[in-house]
Amino acid sequence: GHSQSGTVVAISLALDVRLPSGVVRSFVPSGLISHMKPFRPGTYAVYGSWLGRVEECWEHVTLLYEDGSRVKLLRLDPNDVTFLHESFDDHCPFFPSQLLKTRARVLRRGKWLDGRFRREYAGQAAVVSAVQPCKVAMRWLATQQGGELLRDAVAQPPEMI
Repeated sequence: GHSQSGTVVAISLALDVRLPSGVVRSFVPSGLISHMKPFRPGTYAVYGSWLGRVEECWEHVTLLYEDGSRVKLLRLDPNDVTFLHESFDDHCPFFPSQLLKTRARVLRRGKWLDGRFRREYAGQAAVVSAVQPCKVAMRWLATQQGGELLRDAVAQPPEMI
C-alpha cells in the first residue's frame, strides 16, 4: 500500500432541502443556507472573553407591496400586524416571503425606501422582503479568568447590543 499525506484546502457540503410543499431540492450548496434569525432567545453568544445568553431581540422588517413600494418598519412589534399564515416558530415571528397586513399608523411611522405612504396600504397584504436585527438584550453569564485569555479580557459588555 502507498501512503499519502496532504492538506485539505477546501470542502463543499451539499444539502437536500424539503420545501413546505413537500418537494425535495437535492444538492443545494450549504453556502446558500443561513439562519432566518441570527439572534434567538435562549441561544448563546460570545463577546471577547464573555459568554452570554440572548434574552430578547428586536428587528426591523421591510415590507414589499405589489406596486413595488417598500417600507422599513423599525422595531416592528408582532402585535401590530395580522399574519396571513401561521409562523412556524414563536421565537421567529418575521421571515422573508411571509405575507402580512398592518395598520395605517404603523405604516406612517415606517421609513419608505421606495414609494410613499398611501392610506390604501393599510390592511393590504405585503410580503416581508427583509428582516434585520436591530437590538439584542443579553444576560452575561461568565467570563474566562486567568491564563492566556486574561490579557484579552474585556469589561462586561452592555446588556443591550
